[in-house]
Amino acid sequence: MPRAFVVIPLIPLLLAAACSKPAAGEACKKEGQRVCASDSKALVCVDAKWEELPCRGGGGCKSAGSDVSCENTSNLEGEPCDLGDDGYECTVDRKSVVQCKGKHWKVVGKCPGPNGCTSDKQKVKCDDSVSDVGAPCAFDNTFACSSDKKLLLHCKSGTMVEDSKCRGPKGCDPTATTAKCDTTVAEAGDSCVTEDESACSVDSSHLLKCRSGRMSAVQGCKGGCKLVGTEVHCN
Repeated sequence: MPRAFVVIPLIPLLLAAACSKPAAGEACKKEGQRVCASDSKALVCVDAKWEELPCRGGGGCKSAGSDVSCENTSNLEGEPCDLGDDGYECTVDRKSVVQCKGKHWKVVGKCPGPNGCTSDKQKVKCDDSVSDVGAPCAFDNTFACSSDKKLLLHCKSGTMVEDSKCRGPKGCDPTATTAKCDTTVAEAGDSCVTEDESACSVDSSHLLKCRSGRMSAVQGCKGGCKLVGTEVHCN
């Protein structure tokens, strides 16, 4: 399910006009100060040094008197961001969402779903309905399907981890409101959530049930274990 992030409007900083343009890496005195280095690039004073910031928006970098604005609707991880701003933006490739943390943009979520990362003046949307084990994520206890549709993942401590194996014929469905995992086929030892939930073994020889968070073989099926609709039958 796509996640929405509140965008905090960036307020242009009032800057004193510089007599000469500084260069990236040179020393600066006023934290957060910006100057235009060109029509498409600004310099920002971060920890007493000038850092480069591309202005990718149509307005580029503009200065009017003491006002300097750098228009941006996307950023790269590691680029400087406004002091005191903890808002979100999309990366340039529209595949990740970044948040302003510690004076720089940091990737806090991957958006590998078909809609990627999109932003407007109100919010940023990240399609993380499809993800991968180990990918960063922004909200704990949210769910996604793996890219091969064989795993249900959940976000834990900012990282996507395996929740369940989706061995059933429907695999993992990322189009549902919450990612849905077909667990009607399983192996002994697979993780499970619903106590007494039934499944057929992969080789159809046994009926399995969920016992204390793990699937366990409870009955041999001489005539095979089969799915009839959504029901599991052991013959």
